[in-house]
Amino acid sequence: MKNGIFSVQEQISYIMKMSGMRQTDIARTLEVDYKTVNRWVNEERVPHTAHRQKLYKLFIEKVDLPLLATRLKKRYKNPLKTIKENPSIYNKFLVTLTYNSDAIEGSTLTENDTERIIIRGDVLSNKGQKAQQEAINHKTALEFVFSKATGNFKIDKDFILSLHRMVMHGLSKDAGQLRRINVGIRGLQKKLPHYQFVPQLFKEFIADVNTYGGNAIKKAAINHYEFEYMHPFSDGNGRVGRLISIAQLLSKSFPPCVIQNKDRERYYSVLQMGDIHRFDPIANFFAESILQGYSLLG
Repeated sequence: MKNGIFSVQEQISYIMKMSGMRQTDIARTLEVDYKTVNRWVNEERVPHTAHRQKLYKLFIEKVDLPLLATRLKKRYKNPLKTIKENPSIYNKFLVTLTYNSDAIEGSTLTENDTERIIIRGDVLSNKGQKAQQEAINHKTALEFVFSKATGNFKIDKDFILSLHRMVMHGLSKDAGQLRRINVGIRGLQKKLPHYQFVPQLFKEFIADVNTYGGNAIKKAAINHYEFEYMHPFSDGNGRVGRLISIAQLLSKSFPPCVIQNKDRERYYSVLQMGDIHRFDPIANFFAESILQGYSLLG
């Protein structure tokens, strides 16, 4: 039985190896007896849903997720090639990433709705035109990322402006243009930069975004925070920012980070931690989202 890419046995093994916990410690934390955990390990019993959820939460808390995601690169050597060469996997990423990214921004389309619109080409009479256009636009932009994000790919100004032009096609008059107004985010205490500072911040972002150092996952996560704080466009910043992260990760031989709508509140929470220069939470969140990407590779 798997939760994402890892079986129960693998999750317990990684918890023990990376945190030093023993089976007795895991049993105590999950409020079950030692024999129960031992039966899970030996595949003599399948944990109930509630116990699987608790175990996965413990796995996320105790395992070095960026390190684990990096180690998995040995198993999945070229995720982008796998995506491009397998139509079913390609479509799965199109649907999953489009559905979740749009839903995070408030779209009411279901995952099935999204598949019908962007894969089958259906027009849904019971859904709004704007939501359907958003889905089509995101698919177009994501396919653009898949076509560009090879190993030697470099993000530049034209790439980001093109992403925004695609994401906001038919939805905004300033698609592909930096904002010329001040904006705010509801519920966010930190004030966003004045629009007059955006061109310089954007230039600095471009100068830095292709430099990774030793930890590509953490760097992509920090860049995502920086982009969302800069908020260079009047609308569409979340979707464009996540597409930039996907491009970064693909260029470093990781799969796309699948940031799920069900984790939206946690996503916003770890982003806000960047306001006080705490970036490990968003790096861990990104790594967890990359593990979801690995699970879609099959």
